[in-house]
Amino acid sequence: MGFIKQLQSEVPENYRPYYMGYMQLKEAIHEMAAEADRYRGRTQSLHSNDLMSTGEMSVGNFQDMLQVELTKVNQFACVKHEALFHGLRRLCEDCKTVGNRSGSSAAENTAALDRMSTRIEALSQEICHLDNYVRFNYMGFKKITCKFDRYLGVSGSALFIGGLHCEPFCNVRFDDILILLGLAWTRWRAAFNRSSEQAKDGVWKPPESFIRNTAKYWVKPEKVVLLKTRVLRHLPYLLFGASILEQERLLEPFALLDLDYDGLDAQSQMGAYSGTMEESQLLSSVYFDSPDAVCYGERIHREEGARLVRFRWYGENNLEPDKEVFVERKIHHEGWGSAQSAKERAVLPQRDIFDFMKGRFDIDG
Repeated sequence: MGFIKQLQSEVPENYRPYYMGYMQLKEAIHEMAAEADRYRGRTQSLHSNDLMSTGEMSVGNFQDMLQVELTKVNQFACVKHEALFHGLRRLCEDCKTVGNRSGSSAAENTAALDRMSTRIEALSQEICHLDNYVRFNYMGFKKITCKFDRYLGVSGSALFIGGLHCEPFCNVRFDDILILLGLAWTRWRAAFNRSSEQAKDGVWKPPESFIRNTAKYWVKPEKVVLLKTRVLRHLPYLLFGASILEQERLLEPFALLDLDYDGLDAQSQMGAYSGTMEESQLLSSVYFDSPDAVCYGERIHREEGARLVRFRWYGENNLEPDKEVFVERKIHHEGWGSAQSAKERAVLPQRDIFDFMKGRFDIDG
């Protein structure tokens, strides 16, 4: 399916005016290419500098058009993210009382819960639309600049595409709005179950040893945000080291200050989205093995008794002495045996890791 047809089939009508003007930019390229062909008929060679002043549509004008579209996309993405942030915070507050109002009948409470779930679902769809907006516009800018190079015989698209990763629309913080969406559904479920007694202050920490039973699925990158919104409808967010109360910091009034991007340059606009809580974390692992990769081979072939040993840490690691590093061992056992596959782990501060590796760490101390 071509890019234009894909946009027409997947982008809601009310979003289309805010997408980059792909067709206008494409027509400008065709006009420039036609002018370049006429110019080639009058000279032996054509250089990119020549295009700056040939015909009515010059490279400079095209670059201006491109910048206008980029500014439009950046502004819409920032404004839409802030609107979702506001809307989800209001929903979280409204969910505190929905379905539990004194004096209301059971039918009235049920109707109120239905209306609230409809509002949450609507914002879930808006989050998915914003995700599509970011992906499609990135794809559109990439395609149109590559088309420019191909039609005009120049090579400037790589520099432009590389700079897109620094643009605000490519750095919209989905973490904030997904966490708020999870909080909204958590409060809605509490109201639905007629109980607000939840372990709000409980912080999940992985046990040192547990029986592992997992199912893994391949998900297309463009469907990841959609999948998250669907899962949050039924399950709360499990953030490593963060309780529900800590997630609710996003409901504090001053959390909105992180969304102030007016009057900032591109780099500062990126910083405006930097939050302290993320719905997914950087995970780093160092695996240990013999020179002939025995552990790797046993794990790949899922042999009985296959094991691995690794160091793992979460988030950024700036060599802080107190940074927690998990020392883990996993042992695989086949289903036909009586033993269960297991994962064991212990935690050490980073300052002690080297001594542990060298056998000098005092475990009892």
